[in-house]
Amino acid sequence: MTKDQKYQKKYYQELKKSNQIGINVDLISKKCIDYAYEIINENYEYAEYLIQCLSMCYKIPKIKVNLHIKPRPVSRSNTDLFGQYAPSSPGKQAQVDLWILTRHKILVGPNEFMRTIIEEWMHHWDMKVLKFEISPHTKGFQKRIREVMRALEVRIS
Repeated sequence: MTKDQKYQKKYYQELKKSNQIGINVDLISKKCIDYAYEIINENYEYAEYLIQCLSMCYKIPKIKVNLHIKPRPVSRSNTDLFGQYAPSSPGKQAQVDLWILTRHKILVGPNEFMRTIIEEWMHHWDMKVLKFEISPHTKGFQKRIREVMRALEVRIS
């Protein structure tokens, strides 16, 4: 078996495992819910507080958060994306970049921005808690995002 085949096998095992794993939302503190409330009311500077609060609740390392008050460069698929997670590496802290403007320089809606925050944080959770080498957008991944959104009392659109 080649190195590439071994990687693909591990990737598919992680995909399968990811679909069966939930997240214990009982660990989410009232403080995190308060931060989510601020974000939904378009106080986007609370994004970093929410991400760090969630990380503390789950006892995983903090993430460096960069909030960009400009549009993100458009993706190859020509869609607006508002977040990007970069995992930690030796000597480098994990990082999340968040953009609050669309390519048309319109403020991202609060529910979309909240979903982006939770999605990028969920990549971190997958890698630190589940010890995944990669964090694909599986059914299980999307389910965990919905569970956290509900726990934060955010309307899911």
